[in-house]
Amino acid sequence: MKCKQEGPLLRTMVCIAMLLVLTGIPGQAQSGRNNAVSIRIPVLPHLEIDAEPSGEPGSNANTAAIAGTEPGFAELFNKEVEIVFSSRPASPEEERLAAVRGIQLQGELLGWTGVGVAIHPANSISELSMDQLHKIFTGVYTNWRQLGGLDEPITVLLYPEETSGPLRFFRKQVLRGDNFISNSSREQNSKKAILEVSSTPGSITAVPFNEVFYATERVRIKAVAVKKDNESPAVTPDGDPMKNSSYPISEPLYVYYDSGANSEQVKQFVDYCKKELFKGMDK
Repeated sequence: MKCKQEGPLLRTMVCIAMLLVLTGIPGQAQSGRNNAVSIRIPVLPHLEIDAEPSGEPGSNANTAAIAGTEPGFAELFNKEVEIVFSSRPASPEEERLAAVRGIQLQGELLGWTGVGVAIHPANSISELSMDQLHKIFTGVYTNWRQLGGLDEPITVLLYPEETSGPLRFFRKQVLRGDNFISNSSREQNSKKAILEVSSTPGSITAVPFNEVFYATERVRIKAVAVKKDNESPAVTPDGDPMKNSSYPISEPLYVYYDSGANSEQVKQFVDYCKKELFKGMDK
């Protein structure tokens, strides 16, 4: 089965890993057919990508490569891939093209994913608005006292943006395209940034919100509740935002496929993702 992904993902990568390891859906007959898995993975808005492509499309080797939404739909319509993950609904034009190509385009909303904000546990701040986050991460605010906290310098911890879906998404959604503060501290990746926050008073970082959710159980960090504006309620990235769009720094996750192909592999894969995508997040 061939699959294309776009958009922020959480446990979808578990589905992908399962396919890569098993070269097919569990229980699927493997004899007499090509079970290679061709996966196109972009730099996701909430996920860091470390895997290098291997193999060639159409071969018996599992493959992984970088791509985006529009190419994903194009390959689905050309029947080069069987599944597209997207952070947006298919456009009317894409639906029209699918019909022209004889594709019965079926889309399903799986949930929401996004980016969480973590600070040192000793910080007295518990919630921030989108505007306040914008001013922190662009360097307008330099001391927590400006936000009603202690008289302590703000240390922004980041990691390489060029390979970081989380920071690209955060810059688009929160900074509205503005650049991050130039004198921020740089870590190797989001997990390193979380560890540094746990030991650095006054620090703050933006990482995949499932990492924030689980990290609070392992290391000493505080997850910041985020307000869309001053009039909106503050929402913490815990289990509930995974099922709705209440958390401000989030995007939906859709899966698209050709329902007319009657592929049992595709059906089982989609069913698995619908069942397992947010498993363990309902606490």
